[in-house]
Amino acid sequence: MFSAPYSALWSQSTAIQQKAIILKRMIELNHFSPRPVDDSFSIVMFNKMIRTTDPGGRLFTEADFKALSVYRTELDDELQGKAGHF
Repeated sequence: MFSAPYSALWSQSTAIQQKAIILKRMIELNHFSPRPVDDSFSIVMFNKMIRTTDPGGRLFTEADFKALSVYRTELDDELQGKAGHF
């Protein structure tokens, strides 16, 4: 009964994961200023996302930011196809 929606979700997840892995390799190999995709990269990207999403600091409360901060080192893991907090 639930297997069809689950298998569709699984195949979509796998396709997204494969695209993330390809994106990671492209960043590492083809960027004009290549850098390793690691926790440092994840933190920089997380901070840029927060600044872009909430430039005036009015959208996220301190509690929201603290709750989101647990994910700040996870982007590189997701791009490598590792299961993280997401």
